[in-house]
Amino acid sequence: MIVIARRINVVLFLFKYMTDIISNILEIINDILFWKRKRKRRKFEKENNLPKKKMINPLTLIIIILFIILLVLKFIIAIV
Repeated sequence: MIVIARRINVVLFLFKYMTDIISNILEIINDILFWKRKRKRRKFEKENNLPKKKMINPLTLIIIILFIILLVLKFIIAIV
């Protein structure tokens, strides 16, 4: 019984470790793709004498949306 519990703990530890690595790799890929899009957009703006458009990193956008959702939920729960 103890051996099974230890194996489960090891598997869960490795699973957590692998998910952290995968999420970090995906975050880096997302940042690189954003930088490429931003560079293309800036080049296009410069060539056509356009004003710079504000570009927000997708990860930052997700964090902002989650923060707003949490605030709304907090006020809804406080009212009820």
